[in-house]
Amino acid sequence: NPNLNEGYNGAFSASRAASFTGEGAFNVFDNRVGAFGDDGFGIEPTAFPWSDWVQVDLDAPHTLTHFTLASESSFSDGSWDPHIWAIEGSNDGGQTWDVIFLRDNADQSVWTERSQVIRFDAGRHYAMPPAYRSFRFFNNRLEELWGLRLGELELFGQPHQCRISEVRRDQDGAIDLEWTSIPGVTYAIEESDDLQTWREVVDSCPSGGAQSSYRITAGTEPAVGTRFFRVREQ
Repeated sequence: NPNLNEGYNGAFSASRAASFTGEGAFNVFDNRVGAFGDDGFGIEPTAFPWSDWVQVDLDAPHTLTHFTLASESSFSDGSWDPHIWAIEGSNDGGQTWDVIFLRDNADQSVWTERSQVIRFDAGRHYAMPPAYRSFRFFNNRLEELWGLRLGELELFGQPHQCRISEVRRDQDGAIDLEWTSIPGVTYAIEESDDLQTWREVVDSCPSGGAQSSYRITAGTEPAVGTRFFRVREQ
């Protein structure tokens, strides 16, 4: 229910007009294209340099496999279309952002029609990104003094799963672990002999990005038996 901001699996925020009412920024998430009141950001900017963003925070990190953007519906010349914009991801509550996709063409809109939906795919239009908890559309320039307009934004992805991808033991007895990870977080590594009792190996291993690794030096292993490892996000 977009009018009550219910039924979504994320929490929304925006630089301004943070609502589903009128021409509020959250209208880009209302699953409606083609009516004047369904567009977002259709108000006058409040401060120079007139950058705008709309953001969604998820409960769990996701990998953005593709997204779609729809042009606004009302102005046939596209004068309110964003020209310089990005899709960005964050894992620290929005303190820092990584650019997932950047559109930088001051002379031409990506759309050629009104209410036109364009799809962007990872692996084709942008590199497959790591998983993020927060995503935002960031517009870096308003085309008109009155503001910008965006019809719809849809984000599609897969939930992140932390998995140990490789375990190697060298001739000196050191063990190298590798696992799928997300940027900006720390991990704890634990070991067990029986999958029942777990001992902490390290409690603050920083992420290496989409893949992380840690070396367990020789001399820390039990004298006999099999060792099991697990990695968890702190």
